[in-house]
Amino acid sequence: MLKLKIKQVLLAQGKQNPQVWLQTHCGLTYRKAFNIINNKQKSIAFADLSNICSVLDCTPDELFWWDNAVKPKVAEWHVCMVKLTEPRKDANWTKRIEGLNPDRVESLENYMTALETDKINENKKNHQAVKETEQLGREIVEDEQEDNGQQDNEIDTAPPLN
Repeated sequence: MLKLKIKQVLLAQGKQNPQVWLQTHCGLTYRKAFNIINNKQKSIAFADLSNICSVLDCTPDELFWWDNAVKPKVAEWHVCMVKLTEPRKDANWTKRIEGLNPDRVESLENYMTALETDKINENKKNHQAVKETEQLGREIVEDEQEDNGQQDNEIDTAPPLN
C-alpha cells in the first residue's frame, strides 16, 4: 500500500516541527497537516501534493513509500518496492549531526562540499550537452534549408519540358 513519508522528508531537511511547518509553509489546515504527518491521510489532492513538492523542492516519488505489509502486496522486484523505499527511522539529521564529534562534522562538511561540487560539475556537463545538441539541431536545420534552396534553384533553372 502506498504511504506518505512527508514527516521524514521534513525532518531530514531540518524542519523541527513538521506539522506546523506544513500549516505555515503549505497553507494546510491543522487537521490535514496532522493526518499527513501521522500517516492517517487516506488521499491527497493534487493541488496539495503539488504545493508540498514545490515548497520542498522535490518530486512526488520522494514523498511516498510502499508498505508491502498491507494489501495490495507486490513482488520484491516491483518498481514500487525498488523506487518507493521505506522512510528512515532516524530521519532527523540535525540531531544526528549535533551528536557527532568535531572531527566527524568536518569530515561530513568535506563530503557535502564534494557532493555539491559533483552536482555543479554534472549540471555544467548537462548544460554543455544541451548547448551542443541545440547547435547540432541548428546545423541540421541550416543544412536542410540549404539543400532545399539548391533543389529550388535546380527546379528554377531546369529546361522547360515540351
